[in-house]
Amino acid sequence: MEVGVFKGLSENLHSLDLSSNKLVSVNKDVFSSLKAKANLSNNPWLCDCTLQQLIERVELVAGTSDGIVCDASARKEHIGKPFLQLIGDIDFCNIYKKTTDIAMLVTMFGWFAMVISYLIYYVRQNQEDARRHLEYLKSLPKKDTKKTFIITLIRRKQEQQKLQARHLLLQPDQLAIKKWSACVNKKPTMEQ
Repeated sequence: MEVGVFKGLSENLHSLDLSSNKLVSVNKDVFSSLKAKANLSNNPWLCDCTLQQLIERVELVAGTSDGIVCDASARKEHIGKPFLQLIGDIDFCNIYKKTTDIAMLVTMFGWFAMVISYLIYYVRQNQEDARRHLEYLKSLPKKDTKKTFIITLIRRKQEQQKLQARHLLLQPDQLAIKKWSACVNKKPTMEQ
């Protein structure tokens, strides 16, 4: 059935009987302007998202809903069952989304496994490099750390002694300062 087949009939048509017409799939837009109740029973329906969207759009004639039975489906367990009973439990329009979600999950797991594999490889390579570097360091001549420490202490002590000697040389003689201040503070007398 083509879109617009019921054009012009929407105002006058009150009931539409499409039962036993060997309909397999009908686009939901065929019934977009139709306000009539429809009987879609006894057809070899392909149970998928298209049929679910059609059923959501069309107002069915009372008592005919059990006659819409799956003749074909993506899952074999749906064949022979009333479609309205199935859509109570299954969202046929979401099946493809679930498949996409599973594919995305598998892809993400693959990428994750690849990243982990690379990290393990990288760590192992660096362990080998670190081991070679450590062996090189061990092959270098060792310095006596006690001797180095003692030499450092002696040098620090010598520097302190030099600083103290400079300080003493720069420090004025206390006795000379007292004599000089006594001279300065002395009051001149008339006799002089």
